Amino acid sequence: MHLVKTFIAVSLAAGMLFVLGVAGWVVNIGTKDVLYRSDAIVVLGAAQFDGTPSDVLQSRLDRAFELWKARTARKVITTGSNQPGDRTTEAASARQYLLDLGLPRAAVIPVPKGTNTLDSLIAVEKHLRILKAERVTVVTDPAHMVRCLLIMRNLGYEAFGAPTRSGAGSKMTFSYVTRETAAVIRYLFLQRSEISG
Repeated sequence: MHLVKTFIAVSLAAGMLFVLGVAGWVVNIGTKDVLYRSDAIVVLGAAQFDGTPSDVLQSRLDRAFELWKARTARKVITTGSNQPGDRTTEAASARQYLLDLGLPRAAVIPVPKGTNTLDSLIAVEKHLRILKAERVTVVTDPAHMVRCLLIMRNLGYEAFGAPTRSGAGSKMTFSYVTRETAAVIRYLFLQRSEISG
């Protein structure tokens, strides 16, 4: 009985340490912001309202625009499908926002597929192959970055993070870090097998 209790206690402690380690990883990677040249900038989608990007999506698009202006990549890929009743997609509204900022049409590739992070990035992968891309810069919220980079690297790309610096979604709140810690663990143990690349 004593051995059973010891085993349970050790297992619980190991589990807690693992969770805390993942949470620390989420925070650490989300605060790193080093600009690298890449073949494409991938902007993760977020809500849009009848063609107008939400504050969260605008923050991501503004960051992508900064990177494009700095000539870190020639192409920007916008992602995200739509919800029932929507007249447009996250990818399309994001593309229009970037065009309004001054990006040329040929520079922005909308990928209107996927209603979650994993499906969106798997859909992007086909377009990256067409571009013969090897290095990718991911733009999303800081707490969301680890999961996105994991997926892109599992798809076979050298991926770098350029998290949003200000605006909606850019703060490392306890609830956001907790949610993403759980999402990273779920991806590692349950979803990674969905990637064949």
